[in-house]
Amino acid sequence: MANAFSDWISPVGIDAEAVLVRSMLGHFDPHLTQVIIDEETASSINVVLRQLIRDSQATSGCVLDRAGQIIIWDGPAYDGQRMQLGALIAGTYASTREVARILQEAGFRTLLQEGAREKIFTEAVGDQWLVSLIFGKHTALGLVKVLCNRATMDLQGVLIKAMERQRHRPRLKDQGLDIVANDTIDLIFRNDTEK
Repeated sequence: MANAFSDWISPVGIDAEAVLVRSMLGHFDPHLTQVIIDEETASSINVVLRQLIRDSQATSGCVLDRAGQIIIWDGPAYDGQRMQLGALIAGTYASTREVARILQEAGFRTLLQEGAREKIFTEAVGDQWLVSLIFGKHTALGLVKVLCNRATMDLQGVLIKAMERQRHRPRLKDQGLDIVANDTIDLIFRNDTEK
């Protein structure tokens, strides 16, 4: 995201406020870069997720990005609360990464949350995505871990292909966007005496 926003700000006529905006944009997490999920990528993710849910006998599962945006959800559960679950799962995973940093670990790849009725198992897919399964007492945790690990390898392949396709897509540079961005920054940050 930082690169996309930085490209909006033209180096011509940069004032102190524009420099401040550019420096603030540089603080976004580089692992939260956006990958375009086209139809082919979504279909590939869906195949892997459905197989994982079927083999593990989970009730539901999802693939989400590290910001908590659900890419694919499969299963009937939590229809009205999926967005909140995605954000909370990603937030919980992010907090475990911070715990790992404090403990001077390279990172924790998995997260298990156990309740009285249901469990949620989450595993990282590279540095971009998470795969998360919701399952009940009837499902063996060891089976979920093994199957989820296999699925993350398949999903990693899907992610790599999506990033390669995105890298080879032509990028359009819109000169008008630079002008609009500069004008907007000028309007936002101009002195009250100029208004």
